Formats: sequence, structure tokens, C-alpha cells
Amino acid sequence: MSIAALDAAMAARLGLPAEASRDDFARARLARLAATLAAARTESPFYRARRDWPERPPESLADLARYPFTTPEDLVRADPPLAAVSGGAVERIVTLPTSGTTGA
Repeated sequence: MSIAALDAAMAARLGLPAEASRDDFARARLARLAATLAAARTESPFYRARRDWPERPPESLADLARYPFTTPEDLVRADPPLAAVSGGAVERIVTLPTSGTTGA
């Protein structure tokens, strides 16, 4: 697939015209990122409980520096739960050992 074909495919996936500019792509990616962060904040008890979560959505990628890290300890503790959907909405849980982590 050529670069132009890939650009057209990504533009279609993002709901942009085929001749979208790099700025159009950047704005669409930032809007999707902001929507994902908003959904995490709304749907996940873990992120809803975070007191250090910024009130305003990111206006640039540089704004991501305002967001707190999720640490390995947060994931192990899992209190409150991290999941953003009910258990019934989960089709399958996959847990695999990795070479990049230690512990549970």
C-alpha cells in the first residue's frame, strides 16, 4: 500500500476527507484521544477516583504531561477497579506471562 493509499484509508477511518492535511489528522487524533480520556474518567472507577486528573481535556499532545501515570502498584492493587465496563461486557480475559514485568 502506498503512502497516499494509507493516508486515504486512515482519513476514511477518522471520518476525514481523502485529501486531509497533516493538521486535520493531528486534530482528529487529539479529539479521539480526548474522547478516550473522557470515557476512562467517566466509566472507570479507578480513573474517576483519581484526584490528580486534569479537569480540562488535552488541547495538545504536550497537555498529556498533566495526566498522572498509572503505576504497576495501581494495577496490582486494583482498588478501585480499573475496568471501564461491567464484567458481563467482557468477552474474554487474557493473562499471559511477559518478560517485561515481575509479580502478578
